[in-house]
Amino acid sequence: MNTSNRLDQYLDAFRQRLRKLTLLQGIAASAVVLLVVSVIGAWFSTESGFAGETVAAFRILLVLALAAVIIITIVRPLQDLDANISNKIEERTPDFGGRVETYSQMRESNNPFLDLLAEDALQVSETHPVHEQIKQKDFNIAGAIGATAITVLLILVVAGPGMMNYSLRNLFAGWAVDDLLPPQSITITPGDQSVRRGANLRVMAVMDGFSPDEAVIHVRETGGEWQDVEMVK
Repeated sequence: MNTSNRLDQYLDAFRQRLRKLTLLQGIAASAVVLLVVSVIGAWFSTESGFAGETVAAFRILLVLALAAVIIITIVRPLQDLDANISNKIEERTPDFGGRVETYSQMRESNNPFLDLLAEDALQVSETHPVHEQIKQKDFNIAGAIGATAITVLLILVVAGPGMMNYSLRNLFAGWAVDDLLPPQSITITPGDQSVRRGANLRVMAVMDGFSPDEAVIHVRETGGEWQDVEMVK
Protein backbone atom coordinates (compact mmCIF):
# COMPACT_ATOMS: atom_id res chain seq x y z
CA MET A 1 0.00 0.00 0.00
CA ASN A 2 1.52 3.31 -1.06
CA THR A 3 1.73 6.38 1.14
CA SER A 4 -1.22 8.12 -0.51
CA ASN A 5 -3.53 5.18 0.23
CA ARG A 6 -2.37 5.02 3.84
CA LEU A 7 -2.98 8.73 4.29
CA ASP A 8 -6.40 8.39 2.64
CA GLN A 9 -7.28 5.70 5.18
CA TYR A 10 -6.24 7.99 8.02
CA LEU A 11 -8.26 10.91 6.65
CA ASP A 12 -11.29 8.69 6.05
CA ALA A 13 -11.11 7.39 9.62
CA PHE A 14 -10.92 10.98 10.84
CA ARG A 15 -13.95 11.89 8.72
CA GLN A 16 -16.03 8.97 9.95
CA ARG A 17 -15.25 9.66 13.60
CA LEU A 18 -16.10 13.34 13.17
CA ARG A 19 -19.40 12.41 11.51
CA LYS A 20 -20.30 10.06 14.36
CA LEU A 21 -19.51 12.73 16.95
CA THR A 22 -21.50 15.37 15.06
CA LEU A 23 -24.47 13.01 14.76
CA LEU A 24 -24.36 12.05 18.44
CA GLN A 25 -24.11 15.68 19.55
CA GLY A 26 -27.06 16.55 17.31
CA ILE A 27 -29.14 13.74 18.76
CA ALA A 28 -28.29 14.91 22.28
CA ALA A 29 -29.33 18.47 21.43
CA SER A 30 -32.57 17.18 19.89
CA ALA A 31 -33.33 15.16 23.02
CA VAL A 32 -32.84 18.21 25.24
CA VAL A 33 -35.11 20.34 23.03
CA LEU A 34 -37.71 17.56 23.01
CA LEU A 35 -37.65 17.42 26.80
CA VAL A 36 -37.82 21.18 27.37
CA VAL A 37 -40.52 21.97 24.80
CA SER A 38 -42.60 18.95 25.81
CA VAL A 39 -42.56 19.84 29.50
CA ILE A 40 -43.44 23.46 28.76
CA GLY A 41 -46.22 22.38 26.42
CA ALA A 42 -47.58 19.87 28.93
CA TRP A 43 -47.61 22.50 31.68
CA PHE A 44 -49.48 25.05 29.55
CA SER A 45 -51.88 22.33 28.39
CA THR A 46 -52.68 21.42 31.98
CA GLU A 47 -53.14 25.05 32.96
CA SER A 48 -55.58 25.54 30.08
CA GLY A 49 -57.63 22.51 31.09
CA PHE A 50 -56.24 20.59 28.09
CA ALA A 51 -57.81 23.05 25.66
CA GLY A 52 -57.58 21.71 22.12
CA GLU A 53 -56.12 24.94 20.72
CA THR A 54 -53.32 25.01 23.31
CA VAL A 55 -52.40 21.36 22.80
CA ALA A 56 -52.43 21.72 19.01
CA ALA A 57 -50.26 24.85 19.16
CA PHE A 58 -47.59 23.10 21.24
CA ARG A 59 -47.66 20.05 18.98
CA ILE A 60 -46.84 22.31 16.05
CA LEU A 61 -44.20 24.14 18.12
CA LEU A 62 -42.63 20.83 19.12
CA VAL A 63 -42.38 19.66 15.50
CA LEU A 64 -40.92 23.00 14.37
CA ALA A 65 -38.43 23.07 17.26
CA LEU A 66 -37.22 19.53 16.51
CA ALA A 67 -36.94 20.27 12.80
CA ALA A 68 -34.91 23.41 13.53
CA VAL A 69 -32.50 21.74 15.94
CA ILE A 70 -31.98 18.78 13.57
CA ILE A 71 -31.15 21.14 10.71
CA ILE A 72 -28.88 23.32 12.86
CA THR A 73 -27.03 20.58 14.75
CA ILE A 74 -27.04 17.65 12.32
CA VAL A 75 -27.86 18.43 8.70
CA ARG A 76 -25.83 21.60 8.24
CA PRO A 77 -22.80 20.48 10.28
CA LEU A 78 -22.61 17.22 8.30
CA GLN A 79 -22.82 19.13 5.03
CA ASP A 80 -20.12 21.51 6.21
CA LEU A 81 -18.00 18.58 7.32
CA ASP A 82 -18.19 16.94 3.89
CA ALA A 83 -17.41 20.19 2.13
CA ASN A 84 -14.54 21.26 4.39
CA ILE A 85 -13.14 18.06 5.83
CA SER A 86 -9.55 19.18 5.33
CA ASN A 87 -10.10 22.35 7.35
CA LYS A 88 -11.84 20.38 10.12
CA ILE A 89 -8.92 17.99 10.39
CA GLU A 90 -6.41 20.83 10.41
CA GLU A 91 -8.40 22.63 13.15
CA ARG A 92 -8.19 19.58 15.41
CA THR A 93 -4.60 18.79 14.46
CA PRO A 94 -2.67 22.06 13.92
CA ASP A 95 0.60 20.11 13.62
CA PHE A 96 -0.35 19.17 10.06
CA GLY A 97 0.49 22.78 9.21
CA GLY A 98 -1.64 22.87 6.09
CA ARG A 99 -0.41 19.55 4.72
CA VAL A 100 -3.89 18.01 4.59
CA GLU A 101 -5.36 20.97 2.73
CA THR A 102 -2.46 20.99 0.30
CA TYR A 103 -2.71 17.22 -0.16
CA SER A 104 -6.42 17.51 -1.05
CA GLN A 105 -5.67 20.18 -3.64
CA MET A 106 -2.74 18.26 -5.13
CA ARG A 107 -4.76 15.04 -5.30
CA GLU A 108 -7.28 16.70 -7.58
CA SER A 109 -4.53 17.74 -9.98
CA ASN A 110 -2.52 14.48 -9.83
CA ASN A 111 0.61 16.32 -8.75
CA PRO A 112 3.79 14.16 -9.08
CA PHE A 113 4.91 15.23 -5.60
CA LEU A 114 1.71 13.84 -4.03
CA ASP A 115 3.38 10.79 -2.50
CA LEU A 116 6.15 12.90 -0.98
CA LEU A 117 3.61 15.15 0.70
CA ALA A 118 1.58 12.13 1.81
CA GLU A 119 4.68 10.61 3.42
CA ASP A 120 5.37 13.85 5.24
CA ALA A 121 1.74 14.06 6.45
CA LEU A 122 1.82 10.42 7.57
CA GLN A 123 4.68 11.18 9.95
CA VAL A 124 2.43 13.71 11.65
CA SER A 125 -0.54 11.32 11.68
CA GLU A 126 1.51 8.65 13.47
CA THR A 127 1.89 10.91 16.49
CA HIS A 128 -1.70 12.12 16.28
CA PRO A 129 -3.95 9.06 16.04
CA VAL A 130 -7.61 9.71 15.27
CA HIS A 131 -8.92 8.50 18.63
CA GLU A 132 -6.71 11.02 20.43
CA GLN A 133 -7.70 13.94 18.21
CA ILE A 134 -11.41 13.15 18.67
CA LYS A 135 -11.47 11.86 22.21
CA GLN A 136 -13.92 9.31 23.59
CA LYS A 137 -14.76 11.84 26.31
CA ASP A 138 -16.59 13.94 23.72
CA PHE A 139 -18.75 10.94 22.78
CA ASN A 140 -19.40 10.13 26.43
CA ILE A 141 -20.53 13.67 27.24
CA ALA A 142 -22.91 13.84 24.28
CA GLY A 143 -24.26 10.36 25.00
CA ALA A 144 -24.80 11.14 28.68
CA ILE A 145 -26.68 14.36 27.91
CA GLY A 146 -28.94 12.66 25.37
CA ALA A 147 -29.58 9.61 27.55
CA THR A 148 -30.37 11.76 30.59
CA ALA A 149 -32.85 13.89 28.65
CA ILE A 150 -34.64 10.85 27.23
CA THR A 151 -34.69 9.09 30.61
CA VAL A 152 -36.18 12.11 32.36
CA LEU A 153 -38.82 12.44 29.64
CA LEU A 154 -39.77 8.77 29.91
CA ILE A 155 -40.06 9.03 33.69
CA LEU A 156 -42.33 12.06 33.33
CA VAL A 157 -44.48 10.27 30.75
CA VAL A 158 -44.87 7.19 32.94
CA ALA A 159 -45.04 8.70 36.42
CA GLY A 160 -44.87 12.48 36.18
CA PRO A 161 -46.23 14.54 39.08
CA GLY A 162 -49.80 15.80 39.04
CA MET A 163 -51.27 15.88 35.53
CA MET A 164 -47.83 16.01 33.86
CA ASN A 165 -47.84 12.37 32.76
CA TYR A 166 -51.34 12.59 31.29
CA SER A 167 -50.57 15.89 29.60
CA LEU A 168 -47.37 14.58 28.01
CA ARG A 169 -49.12 11.47 26.69
CA ASN A 170 -51.89 13.61 25.25
CA LEU A 171 -49.36 15.99 23.71
CA PHE A 172 -47.46 13.17 21.98
CA ALA A 173 -50.25 10.81 20.98
CA GLY A 174 -53.60 12.45 21.76
CA TRP A 175 -54.08 13.23 18.06
CA ALA A 176 -54.09 9.50 17.27
CA VAL A 177 -55.30 7.79 20.46
CA ASP A 178 -58.42 8.61 22.45
CA ASP A 179 -58.85 8.55 26.23
CA LEU A 180 -55.27 9.52 27.12
CA LEU A 181 -56.51 12.19 29.53
CA PRO A 182 -57.70 11.28 33.02
CA PRO A 183 -61.47 11.22 33.72
CA GLN A 184 -62.56 14.78 34.42
CA SER A 185 -65.39 15.56 36.81
CA ILE A 186 -66.56 18.07 39.40
CA THR A 187 -68.01 16.86 42.70
CA ILE A 188 -70.24 19.41 44.43
CA THR A 189 -71.22 19.22 48.08
CA PRO A 190 -73.68 19.38 49.75
CA GLY A 191 -75.67 18.85 46.52
CA ASP A 192 -79.44 19.38 46.57
CA GLN A 193 -80.38 20.95 49.89
CA SER A 194 -83.03 23.34 51.18
CA VAL A 195 -82.07 26.32 53.35
CA ARG A 196 -83.96 29.10 55.07
CA ARG A 197 -84.19 32.41 53.30
CA GLY A 198 -81.14 34.50 54.17
CA ALA A 199 -79.23 31.57 55.66
CA ASN A 200 -75.64 30.77 54.67
CA LEU A 201 -74.71 27.63 52.77
CA ARG A 202 -71.16 26.41 52.30
CA VAL A 203 -70.69 24.95 48.84
CA MET A 204 -67.54 22.95 48.06
CA ALA A 205 -66.33 21.79 44.64
CA VAL A 206 -63.66 19.14 44.10
CA MET A 207 -62.15 18.87 40.60
CA ASP A 208 -60.84 15.52 39.44
CA GLY A 209 -58.64 15.22 36.37
CA PHE A 210 -57.83 18.91 36.02
CA SER A 211 -56.80 21.88 38.14
CA PRO A 212 -58.42 25.19 37.15
CA ASP A 213 -57.04 28.55 38.26
CA GLU A 214 -60.52 29.71 39.29
CA ALA A 215 -64.06 28.45 39.72
CA VAL A 216 -67.33 30.35 39.58
CA ILE A 217 -70.73 29.38 40.98
CA HIS A 218 -73.88 30.73 39.38
CA VAL A 219 -76.48 31.96 41.90
CA ARG A 220 -80.02 33.19 41.39
CA GLU A 221 -82.72 34.08 43.82
CA THR A 222 -86.29 33.16 42.90
CA GLY A 223 -87.37 35.45 40.08
CA GLY A 224 -84.02 37.27 40.12
CA GLU A 225 -81.08 37.49 37.74
CA TRP A 226 -78.24 35.02 37.66
CA GLN A 227 -75.08 36.20 39.45
CA ASP A 228 -71.54 34.86 39.25
CA VAL A 229 -69.81 34.32 42.58
CA GLU A 230 -66.13 33.39 42.54
CA MET A 231 -65.26 30.41 44.69
CA VAL A 232 -62.30 30.66 47.05
CA LYS A 233 -59.62 27.97 47.23
